[in-house]
Amino acid sequence: MRGARGFLAAGAFLALAGFTAGAGAGIDSSIARVTSSATGVAGVSTLYGTSASTALGFNPKTRLINSLIITLLVKYLLINIIMYNFIRYVSLNEGNTPKTLEQTPLPYSKTALAPSMSKATIDYHYGELYKGYVDRYNKGEGDPDFNEAGAFLHDIYFRQFQSPSRSNEPTAIALNFINKYFTNFDKFKEAFEKEAMKIQGSGWAYLARDGSIKTIKNHQIKMDIILLVDWWEHAWALDYQSEKKEYLENQWKIMNWNVIGSRVGRVS
Repeated sequence: MRGARGFLAAGAFLALAGFTAGAGAGIDSSIARVTSSATGVAGVSTLYGTSASTALGFNPKTRLINSLIITLLVKYLLINIIMYNFIRYVSLNEGNTPKTLEQTPLPYSKTALAPSMSKATIDYHYGELYKGYVDRYNKGEGDPDFNEAGAFLHDIYFRQFQSPSRSNEPTAIALNFINKYFTNFDKFKEAFEKEAMKIQGSGWAYLARDGSIKTIKNHQIKMDIILLVDWWEHAWALDYQSEKKEYLENQWKIMNWNVIGSRVGRVS
């Protein structure tokens, strides 16, 4: 879209330039007529004397100079007005085309996270809810900020998983980060659960770049997310009913610590 807009802007500029050139040519023609008239007046003075031209109300030199100055000023103002409006139009419209959101493809199959996260949950959570935020935003339906933030958070959320492993624990960069702020993984999990359970209603819990555990009410775009857990009811209800603690414990089993480590590297 930006390339097409630039092409159209260039075309508009050339059209305006052509119009300006045409207008200028018309003004130059007027100058020629003024000059011709002035020459004619000079001829009157030559044939009948200066008093004759004065009697007719002509002052050739003064009128010619004034006409040229006025004509040049008009031409200058015309060109500047046209260019000002053109530049203003481009600047006002540049970047105004609404961006389009895209749903991130799953980096694993819909059955890869079972039993920690069932295919039914992924079909509903990823296939309907996440997709719904993207579709509504692109169609201009509902609150655009809410829909964009919902898509943003789900993008982070679904990227960070892998097939479950009972002994799945942080490694390398992710492990060093957690040990730095929480001493060990078990203490990190305790601290995370404590903060997550404080959420009343819908929201998210996440590990932030400063080593703290933060929560999000509903949907908000946050640029300091390292690890994210969806705490909305739809994230856990199909698989765990009301057992939110069990849901959280099974999140650790599918966490891809290489992805988490790459986020630590980007935001530190």
